[in-house]
Amino acid sequence: MTLAGWHINRHPLLDGNKHGMSGAVLNSYIDHALLINQSYQHWTGQYLISTNDPEEVLVMLNTASFAVVSHGLETPPVFNYGNLLALQIFEYSFEQFIQLPSQESANPAQRDERAAMFDKLKTTGYDDSYSGVRVTASGREFTMQNAEVWTLVDPMGRTHGHAAKFSDWHYL
Repeated sequence: MTLAGWHINRHPLLDGNKHGMSGAVLNSYIDHALLINQSYQHWTGQYLISTNDPEEVLVMLNTASFAVVSHGLETPPVFNYGNLLALQIFEYSFEQFIQLPSQESANPAQRDERAAMFDKLKTTGYDDSYSGVRVTASGREFTMQNAEVWTLVDPMGRTHGHAAKFSDWHYL
Protein backbone atom coordinates (compact mmCIF):
# COMPACT_ATOMS: atom_id res chain seq x y z
CA MET A 1 0.00 0.00 0.00
CA THR A 2 1.35 3.41 -0.91
CA LEU A 3 1.01 6.20 1.61
CA ALA A 4 1.09 9.67 0.10
CA GLY A 5 3.22 12.27 1.81
CA TRP A 6 5.66 9.90 3.52
CA HIS A 7 9.31 9.66 2.62
CA ILE A 8 10.80 6.17 2.73
CA ASN A 9 14.20 7.37 3.94
CA ARG A 10 13.10 9.43 6.95
CA HIS A 11 13.50 6.93 9.78
CA PRO A 12 15.94 8.44 12.31
CA LEU A 13 17.58 5.08 12.93
CA LEU A 14 18.67 4.89 9.29
CA ASP A 15 20.86 7.94 9.71
CA GLY A 16 21.43 8.44 13.42
CA ASN A 17 24.21 11.01 13.12
CA LYS A 18 22.04 13.45 11.14
CA HIS A 19 19.46 13.29 13.93
CA GLY A 20 21.93 13.92 16.76
CA MET A 21 21.81 10.31 17.88
CA SER A 22 24.85 9.17 19.85
CA GLY A 23 26.69 6.00 18.94
CA ALA A 24 25.53 4.41 22.19
CA VAL A 25 21.86 5.09 21.38
CA LEU A 26 22.28 3.79 17.83
CA ASN A 27 24.00 0.67 19.18
CA SER A 28 21.10 0.08 21.58
CA TYR A 29 18.71 0.12 18.59
CA ILE A 30 20.97 -2.28 16.71
CA ASP A 31 20.82 -4.55 19.77
CA HIS A 32 17.03 -4.18 19.87
CA ALA A 33 16.68 -5.04 16.17
CA LEU A 34 18.76 -8.15 16.82
CA LEU A 35 16.52 -9.03 19.80
CA ILE A 36 13.40 -8.69 17.61
CA ASN A 37 14.98 -10.81 14.87
CA GLN A 38 16.40 -13.48 17.17
CA SER A 39 13.21 -13.71 19.26
CA TYR A 40 11.18 -14.22 16.11
CA GLN A 41 13.55 -17.04 15.15
CA HIS A 42 13.23 -18.51 18.65
CA TRP A 43 9.47 -18.88 18.24
CA THR A 44 9.14 -19.62 14.51
CA GLY A 45 12.41 -21.25 13.46
CA GLN A 46 13.11 -18.55 10.87
CA TYR A 47 14.47 -15.01 10.94
CA LEU A 48 12.57 -11.90 9.90
CA ILE A 49 15.81 -10.61 8.38
CA SER A 50 18.34 -13.08 6.96
CA THR A 51 21.74 -11.50 7.48
CA ASN A 52 24.50 -11.83 10.06
CA ASP A 53 25.51 -8.16 9.91
CA PRO A 54 23.95 -6.40 12.95
CA GLU A 55 23.76 -2.97 11.29
CA GLU A 56 22.19 -4.52 8.19
CA VAL A 57 19.53 -6.19 10.38
CA LEU A 58 18.53 -2.74 11.66
CA VAL A 59 18.50 -1.17 8.18
CA MET A 60 16.53 -4.04 6.64
CA LEU A 61 14.07 -4.18 9.55
CA ASN A 62 13.50 -0.41 9.31
CA THR A 63 12.77 -0.59 5.57
CA ALA A 64 10.92 -3.92 5.49
CA SER A 65 7.77 -4.36 3.41
CA PHE A 66 5.90 -5.41 6.57
CA ALA A 67 5.18 -3.38 9.70
CA VAL A 68 7.06 -4.21 12.92
CA VAL A 69 6.45 -2.67 16.34
CA SER A 70 7.57 -3.54 19.85
CA HIS A 71 6.97 -2.46 23.41
CA GLY A 72 8.74 -3.02 26.70
CA LEU A 73 7.66 -4.39 30.05
CA GLU A 74 6.92 -1.15 31.88
CA THR A 75 3.41 -0.52 33.24
CA PRO A 76 1.75 0.41 31.03
CA PRO A 77 3.96 -0.89 28.21
CA VAL A 78 5.27 1.86 25.92
CA PHE A 79 6.29 1.36 22.30
CA ASN A 80 10.07 1.27 21.97
CA TYR A 81 10.31 0.54 18.25
CA GLY A 82 8.38 0.97 15.03
CA ASN A 83 9.80 0.47 11.57
CA LEU A 84 9.16 2.90 8.76
CA LEU A 85 6.01 1.22 7.49
CA ALA A 86 4.55 1.02 11.00
CA LEU A 87 5.26 4.72 11.59
CA GLN A 88 3.55 5.56 8.31
CA ILE A 89 0.50 3.43 9.08
CA PHE A 90 0.17 4.78 12.64
CA GLU A 91 0.93 8.35 11.43
CA TYR A 92 3.54 9.06 14.13
CA SER A 93 7.11 10.28 14.02
CA PHE A 94 9.57 7.89 15.62
CA GLU A 95 10.03 10.26 18.56
CA GLN A 96 6.26 10.42 19.17
CA PHE A 97 5.76 6.68 18.72
CA ILE A 98 8.32 5.64 21.34
CA GLN A 99 6.42 7.70 23.94
CA LEU A 100 3.05 6.12 23.20
CA PRO A 101 1.63 3.54 25.63
CA SER A 102 0.93 0.63 23.29
CA GLN A 103 -2.60 0.05 24.63
CA GLU A 104 -3.52 3.55 23.42
CA SER A 105 -2.97 2.38 19.84
CA ALA A 106 -5.87 -0.06 20.22
CA ASN A 107 -9.49 0.81 19.64
CA PRO A 108 -10.90 1.23 23.19
CA ALA A 109 -13.62 -1.35 22.48
CA GLN A 110 -10.95 -3.96 21.70
CA ARG A 111 -8.54 -3.42 24.60
CA ASP A 112 -9.92 -6.41 26.53
CA GLU A 113 -9.37 -8.65 23.49
CA ARG A 114 -5.83 -7.28 23.17
CA ALA A 115 -5.18 -7.97 26.87
CA ALA A 116 -6.45 -11.56 26.44
CA MET A 117 -3.99 -12.08 23.57
CA PHE A 118 -1.11 -10.94 25.81
CA ASP A 119 -2.31 -13.29 28.54
CA LYS A 120 -2.18 -16.12 25.98
CA LEU A 121 1.38 -15.13 25.09
CA LYS A 122 2.42 -15.78 28.70
CA THR A 123 2.08 -19.51 27.97
CA THR A 124 2.57 -19.77 24.19
CA GLY A 125 5.05 -16.96 23.48
CA TYR A 126 3.77 -16.61 19.92
CA ASP A 127 0.51 -16.05 18.05
CA ASP A 128 0.25 -15.90 14.26
CA SER A 129 -3.44 -15.07 13.91
CA TYR A 130 -4.05 -11.85 15.83
CA SER A 131 -6.49 -9.37 14.30
CA GLY A 132 -7.62 -6.05 15.69
CA VAL A 133 -8.48 -2.43 15.12
CA ARG A 134 -5.86 0.23 15.82
CA VAL A 135 -6.03 4.01 15.97
CA THR A 136 -3.59 6.37 14.24
CA ALA A 137 -2.24 9.66 15.59
CA SER A 138 -4.95 11.52 13.68
CA GLY A 139 -7.70 9.27 15.11
CA ARG A 140 -8.22 7.28 11.92
CA GLU A 141 -8.83 3.58 12.51
CA PHE A 142 -7.31 0.68 10.65
CA THR A 143 -7.67 -3.04 10.92
CA MET A 144 -4.84 -5.52 10.84
CA GLN A 145 -5.40 -9.19 10.09
CA ASN A 146 -3.25 -12.24 10.75
CA ALA A 147 -0.64 -10.28 12.68
CA GLU A 148 2.16 -12.24 14.29
CA VAL A 149 2.82 -11.30 17.91
CA TRP A 150 5.64 -12.74 19.99
CA THR A 151 7.43 -12.38 23.29
CA LEU A 152 10.87 -10.81 23.08
CA VAL A 153 13.31 -13.15 24.80
CA ASP A 154 17.09 -12.90 24.92
CA PRO A 155 19.46 -15.90 24.66
CA MET A 156 19.37 -16.24 28.47
CA GLY A 157 15.57 -16.64 28.38
CA ARG A 158 14.82 -13.24 29.91
CA THR A 159 11.67 -11.49 28.68
CA HIS A 160 12.04 -7.93 27.33
CA GLY A 161 8.55 -7.20 26.00
CA HIS A 162 6.58 -8.07 22.89
CA ALA A 163 6.80 -7.46 19.17
CA ALA A 164 4.30 -7.65 16.34
CA LYS A 165 4.59 -7.99 12.58
CA PHE A 166 1.78 -7.37 10.13
CA SER A 167 1.35 -6.77 6.41
CA ASP A 168 -2.39 -7.34 6.01
CA TRP A 169 -4.05 -4.06 7.01
CA HIS A 170 -6.36 -1.36 5.70
CA TYR A 171 -7.88 1.91 6.89
CA LEU A 172 -11.53 1.81 7.90
